[in-house]
Amino acid sequence: MHIILLSAATIAPPSILFSFVSLSATTAAQQQQQQQQQQQQQQQQQQQQQQQQQQQQQQQQQQQQQPQQQQQWGYVKKVPSAGECFYVHQISRQRLQHRCSCCYIHNLQQQQQQQQQQQEEQQQEQQQEQQQEIATHRRGMAAASLGQQQQQQQQQQQQQQQQQQQQQQHHHHHQRQQQQQHQQQHQQRQQQQQQQQQQQQQQQQQLLGSRC
Repeated sequence: MHIILLSAATIAPPSILFSFVSLSATTAAQQQQQQQQQQQQQQQQQQQQQQQQQQQQQQQQQQQQQPQQQQQWGYVKKVPSAGECFYVHQISRQRLQHRCSCCYIHNLQQQQQQQQQQQEEQQQEQQQEQQQEIATHRRGMAAASLGQQQQQQQQQQQQQQQQQQQQQQHHHHHQRQQQQQHQQQHQQRQQQQQQQQQQQQQQQQQLLGSRC
């Protein structure tokens, strides 16, 4: 009987093998999610670096354009009777008549205001894009964390099921052992009773033989 119990214990039930396979699959899925998150972070860093480089290039272009824009307006001649100055745009060749004190300064102020507005609009667009990227990244992180939590819960449930199955198997095994022990005890009792009956029969036969 001892040999039969040891051989039954060495054989692993299929439920334990299935649990090992499911645990290995969940760990592989977690590793893939972590790799995807790292790749997303690297892509975001690269995008931020590209945006910074674009901003620097825009600033350099604006700095180069400012002296050219200042040189586009030139003084032509002064009309003594009217006391006004004529300015000719060097590119479009448009002749504009304004007062000497305000014309050139006014044009420069308008150009500077337009440049500032363009820069502000570009900065706002970049900020909105960055905020959208951050929001999508946070959503992705939240979804990934939810997926990890669900996987952890599934693993815990699987572990609990495995423990319950092992406990049930142990309980059944213990019950079988008890049943086998009871059967053995019952058989031993029957054998003892048979031996006692045989002894009694032998004693009776001996008594009868002695009387004869």
